[in-house]
Amino acid sequence: MTLNNLENFFRDNADHIKQISDRKDTSIGFNAFALVSDVYYRENFHSDIIAAILNPHSSHGEGALYLKEFLTFVSEVASDEGKRGKKKGYFLKLAKKLQALVPTVDDSVEVAREEGRIDVKITAPNWTIIVENKINGAYDMDRQIPRYIEKCKNVVAVVYITASAPGFPSDNGWEQGDMGMVKPRLVPVIGFSETWSIKNLAEDWIGACVKVARDPNVKSILRQYAELLRHQSGETMNQDEVRKVMVSMGANKIGYADLLQVLKEMPRVLAKTIVDRFKEHPALETTGTWPDSDKKDVSHGTVAVLTLKEVVLSKGRKKYTLGTGLDICCETLNSDGITFFVRDNEIGIEPNMLLSFLRKCGFEHIENWDRPVLRIDANWVYAHQEKFLGKIAKILDYLAENRKRMEEIFASVIRKEHKV
Repeated sequence: MTLNNLENFFRDNADHIKQISDRKDTSIGFNAFALVSDVYYRENFHSDIIAAILNPHSSHGEGALYLKEFLTFVSEVASDEGKRGKKKGYFLKLAKKLQALVPTVDDSVEVAREEGRIDVKITAPNWTIIVENKINGAYDMDRQIPRYIEKCKNVVAVVYITASAPGFPSDNGWEQGDMGMVKPRLVPVIGFSETWSIKNLAEDWIGACVKVARDPNVKSILRQYAELLRHQSGETMNQDEVRKVMVSMGANKIGYADLLQVLKEMPRVLAKTIVDRFKEHPALETTGTWPDSDKKDVSHGTVAVLTLKEVVLSKGRKKYTLGTGLDICCETLNSDGITFFVRDNEIGIEPNMLLSFLRKCGFEHIENWDRPVLRIDANWVYAHQEKFLGKIAKILDYLAENRKRMEEIFASVIRKEHKV
């Protein structure tokens, strides 16, 4: 693995990595569907929910209202596909057919689940629509969609639902003429997309149903189902991005173990860089890293330790020596950042006693942490190392310039005249 390989890899995958990072929190909070999480990953779960919403005879009590919204939504998806693609006039024709069906829909339309193994079948006297659910990533059986069309009468459309990216059925085992039968009827629909211009089930069908629903309980269920679709599609998008990164690793000849080692070394290199930059700073007694991976070699730690010159304090005839300084946690900058420590402490001085003195540098009190802490965004640090080093330099200069004030604070604690 060469430096050029790594540069190409990170340049090519910057967007994928950022999207994975931005989407890392996929929690849906307190959601009825999350409470049955062992169920909603099953292949037929979404089919059950979609069929229940579409069915004019369902207990939601809204008749064919949600079915009309569905046909409107699918016709709009087909229309968008026709406008985006070249020579896709069949999408525009299908969109017109579907839109023409909307006014004819009433409570006589039947919605069936798993009839002839079809996920959801919508049947009116003169037409049929097949809904194939692949939200959970189920595979197509041999010649699955052509067989379904042959089983049903007057199939107007096949709505093929995937999680986050439009999909086309597998043509495994397809016979001559199957493509011509499926393609003019197929409408690819997705559960959710982060791209606002792409219509999706969560926002553009369920969202529309929420607006027209009259029962507040039904509204709540619809909203929670939309949130589930967003959640699962987000998980799928993460998986897709990770797969792209994995493919790129092979293309750029990046070994998985090598990549892990590079990432592991970055905090160590940063800690060593900090130590090397400030080892001659006049405010410092010693510099080093911690923890030591080898006691004979202090260059392997991920925490840069910058120890200030000792503070010597007197109480009567007795003298006390205090060690103070900064721990810079290069591996956990977002959480631990830079902390101010007090060591060799016989007097009982707590680091947070200096908090008012250190606030000027951006330090703050963190609950359950006995040190003043300056948290720093790790992404910013690794992208702007010189600026980060400049920030450390300013802190050290401030501590050097105001050393007398720090000694006065410690002395006042010893004399017990007041506490800081």
